[in-house]
Amino acid sequence: MDLNTVHHSFAKLEDMLHELGIETAYMEGISGPQIGDTLRILLPVTDEGHPVLTEVMVTEFTDDLDLLHIYSTLIVRCGDDIAELSQKLSEWNILCPLGAYGIYEEDDVRQLFHKYTFPLDRDGTGDFSEQAMLLIELIHGVLSEQYPLFEAYAAH
Repeated sequence: MDLNTVHHSFAKLEDMLHELGIETAYMEGISGPQIGDTLRILLPVTDEGHPVLTEVMVTEFTDDLDLLHIYSTLIVRCGDDIAELSQKLSEWNILCPLGAYGIYEEDDVRQLFHKYTFPLDRDGTGDFSEQAMLLIELIHGVLSEQYPLFEAYAAH
């Protein structure tokens, strides 16, 4: 998929999100297999509108296939009971209808995340904005339902 197609699809996706009052911003891409920049979204997941940082990006997977990644950081800093959280993640992942939860660890920081990857066929129209919006809506539903369970594992 070429860079113009990614930009066009992200622009349309941004318009759809803005119509819903959802904030967006761009972060420079990490290069390598990534095509273009990362679209960052503050996705409200509670009745109070608690925002979850969700990042959307496209990567080249094979000569014929690109991947759309939707990555959400649910808890920025997890508490110390990582063993209990790991056990809960196993339970949540079995029941999760879309994507998977995980723990990202770097130095002394642990973050709880949700990730979903979707294949994009290069032979299609190229515009993936409607597919991405549908996936974001579905993921929003999954995260909104589970978010109260996640809060118990945040560092205080």
